[in-house]
Parts: sequence; C-alpha cells; structure tokens
Amino acid sequence: MKITSETFEALLQCPTKAYSIYHSVPAEVRTITQLAKDYQEAFHRRISERLRETVSSDKLCIGTPSGEALRQRRYSIALDCGFETSSIHSEVHGINLRLSQAADGNSYVPFRFCSGEKISTTDKLLLAFDAFAFSQATGMNSRIGELIAGQQLRKIRVVLAPLYVKVGSILEAASSSMSSSVPPSPILNRYCAECQFASRCTSAAKETDDLSLLSKMSAKERQRYHDKGIFTVTQLSHTFRHRKRAGQPKHDHALKALAIRKNQVHLLGKVAWDNPGTLVYIDVEGDPDRHFYYCVGLRFEESGVIVQHSYWADSPREEGRMWAECVSTLTRIRAARLVHYGSYETNFFRQMRTRYPDAAESDFLDPLIGSAVNLVSIIYGGIYFPTYSNSLKEIAQYLGVRWSE
Repeated sequence: MKITSETFEALLQCPTKAYSIYHSVPAEVRTITQLAKDYQEAFHRRISERLRETVSSDKLCIGTPSGEALRQRRYSIALDCGFETSSIHSEVHGINLRLSQAADGNSYVPFRFCSGEKISTTDKLLLAFDAFAFSQATGMNSRIGELIAGQQLRKIRVVLAPLYVKVGSILEAASSSMSSSVPPSPILNRYCAECQFASRCTSAAKETDDLSLLSKMSAKERQRYHDKGIFTVTQLSHTFRHRKRAGQPKHDHALKALAIRKNQVHLLGKVAWDNPGTLVYIDVEGDPDRHFYYCVGLRFEESGVIVQHSYWADSPREEGRMWAECVSTLTRIRAARLVHYGSYETNFFRQMRTRYPDAAESDFLDPLIGSAVNLVSIIYGGIYFPTYSNSLKEIAQYLGVRWSE
C-alpha cells in the first residue's frame, strides 16, 4: 500500500486518522465531513475550468502526461495528474510549464488549489508532498511550487527545498507506524470535530479513560502527567488538592476530573455577577478565513415575552447593513446588557465599531461592550461541570437540553 495525498494530510492531523485511512477502516457518514468535501470539489472544478480557458487545447493535458511529453515540454498545463513511486501516490492538482533560469531552460511547477484565504503550514506541506511525488516519479526536481488560494485566486509562490526535509521525515516516521498491525492509541485533538472516525476514537478513549478526553489539556501537559504515572482521568481526579490562590482562579484539570468522576458540579470560590438592565443573549457567526461576519442572533425578554431576532449578510458587502440593523435593535432595548459565550462576540463588537464608525455612537457602544458578560470566563476557573469540555453544547446536554437535529 502507498501513502496517498489523503493519508499524508491525515498524518499532519492525527496518527490514528492516518492509520484508519491507510488501512481502509470503515468511516462514519458525517454531514460536516461531506459538506467540506463537496465544497473543496466545487472549488477545484471552478478553478480547473478557468485554467482550461487560458491555454489552447493542444497545450492542455487532462490527466497524467507521459514521461516523453514531459521531457519534450509538450503541454503548458496539465490538470488532475497522478504521480507515484513504490511507496507514495499523489493526486496533483496540476503542473504548469514555467520559464526557468536553470540550464535546461523550461521546467514544470506543481500547483495546488487552496480554498482558504489564509495559507497554513498544512497547505504548504501538502504542496510539497505533491511536488515530492512528481520529482520522484519523473526525475524532474521542482524547486518551487504554487498555491492558488481564496476567492480571488491569489497565486502564492512557495520555496520547496526546506519543506522536502519535513515531508521526508514525516514519511519516514509513517513507514513503520502504517505497517504495524496494532493501530495507535486514539488521542483526541481539535481535528476530531470534523473527522469521520471521531465516534470510534471517542469511544476508545472513554474505554481507556484517556487524559486526551479533557479538551483543555495540552499535549505538553498530558505528557507531564504521563511522566508522573498518571494516564487516566480517574487517576488525575485523585490528585486534586484545594489551595487558596489570590486573584482570578485558573482552570484546574484535577478538579475537572473530580467533577467527572463524581458526576457532580463543583464550584471553586464565589461565583457572582450583578445583572442590572435587560439581559440580551447574543450569538455571532462568521468566517474567520475571510474576516467576514454573516449572522447575529439576539434573544431577550420584553414585557414578559421572549423576543428573538436574526440578522444576516449573504456577502461581505452586506455586513455593514447587518450591523446597522443589529445596533438599531439594541438601542431600542432598555439598558441592554449583552450575555455571550466566549470572546468571539466582544471581538465582533470591537471590529464592527472600527469598520463602521458611523453606525453607532461611542457613548452607546463603549458601555455596552464594557458591561458584557462572558459566561465562559465565569465558568473557566470557577464552575466545573462533569463534562470533558466547556463547549456550550456539551454543558447544555448535561443540563438536559436536546437538539432536534
């Protein structure tokens, strides 16, 4: 079996995911996984169609060019190519013939489509894997690659030499782990939310009571506990010792573990806040990749009746209008006081104030932002629910809330 582009991408996220893909372990059907896949494929098709229009048909190859065609520089662009060696196989989005200062004149530059606006290290390493497979399969060394990114299809030049070293070390480490008959122990991380093997790994982690179930615990912290001989949540729970500390209490992993073991809510210190005015529960959704907010939800009580409003922006051009409508509602609420879950909403207000200074006066916005209540900051060091994380849905489910879908 070969390390494919999909397996290599999984290696950058989680060894268990990579092992499962490599060994064709049945995956669960997840809506979010399928949506992400469909979006990537649609983005891929759109750019491919544009690129096809830039060259004549005799200079365009759909599929993998022959070795002779590559040596003769027969094509200006080749799309949807597959290059492989005895150990790796990469589905390269495309290669582009570029003028080179090398002695042989012209050379091919591998390129990769990237739907995000922000270029990550993962994007660069995936491009380097494509270029590595191309170089190994054809003998044509590629020193640079190109990422075609975002809605504006920006072309970003990437120097490949330092990335080849990282790709080589990843493949070397994977060669032994992928061939093992024993899969790696599941370690939950931030990629689990979108992984098609998440339920399987979560069940396995719960069976072993693994420390990675505690989402706030970093890999370094987990390793420090391992060095002390603590490998399970239950073991960790027995280490809790209450110590009085001055200032804002920090999150205590051992107390979180104790709350889970006893299935009880634990409070550390006094938890109190005043609530003058009208509490307005706010939730904001956005696309951080495009620095664009597209939805604001407000919920509050007015004359004994629960009122709910939603404001939408279908594109960045409509964001200002959405913000103005939201502010208009807030100004009509008597002594509005925002209540939210996490820092996303307060960051939203600060950014909207900067982007659209004419939408509202500072005399209104400054007190509104200053009096906002972030429930996560209250929970973080003071309230310990018997849940593995402080995610809103996990805590709400513990409290009996259910979703219809």
